[in-house]
Amino acid sequence: MKIREYVMSEVVKCLEHLEDLYQEADERTKQYLKTVIGTLRWFLETYPEEKPVEITICGRHLKIYRSEVVRKLKAVKPRPIRVYYVVVDGVEYPMRQVAEIATGLPSSAISTPEAFRVCQKLGFEVRVRK
Repeated sequence: MKIREYVMSEVVKCLEHLEDLYQEADERTKQYLKTVIGTLRWFLETYPEEKPVEITICGRHLKIYRSEVVRKLKAVKPRPIRVYYVVVDGVEYPMRQVAEIATGLPSSAISTPEAFRVCQKLGFEVRVRK
């Protein structure tokens, strides 16, 4: 189970438990619980369950979560861009570096068309450096 799926299931369980406690709580505790319950509902609405992108590349069938790719990209320094790139949270990354991080395969094993397909399936706009 992915971390995100685990967290979401635990938030739902917590929300259900708090709603049960709310029924039996005194007025002061109800005010507090109402705030906490509202925050958890906001969280569930703001971060809906993400579906993985399924892709076959280099003979491997993968399920990739866009949010995990974005998180991993934030932790690495972008390599120099030659031609194709993707902008993630205002930072430009070479398309093949994005595909490498998404798939776990070395960029040398990923062709340019495959990298393009991976980025597109994940919802990234591939741009061309002029």
